[in-house]
Amino acid sequence: ELVHGVGNSQHMRGEAADIYIPNMGTGLQYFDFIRDHTDFDQLLKQRGFERRRAHAHVAYKVAK
Repeated sequence: ELVHGVGNSQHMRGEAADIYIPNMGTGLQYFDFIRDHTDFDQLLKQRGFERRRAHAHVAYKVAK
C-alpha cells in the first residue's frame, strides 16, 4: 500500500509503520511484543484500537 503521510512524516522516511489490528486480543499481543522486544521511539494505539479496524503506530528515528 502507498504511504500517504505528510512530507516530514517518519512514514515517508521509512522510519514508521502502522500495523493493522484485526481484533483486540491480537492487537494487544502485537503491542506487547513490540514494547518488550524492539527499540522504538513511538508506540501508539490509534483510532479505536479496541475496534476491528484500528492500528498500532510504531516508529524508530534513524540517527544521522
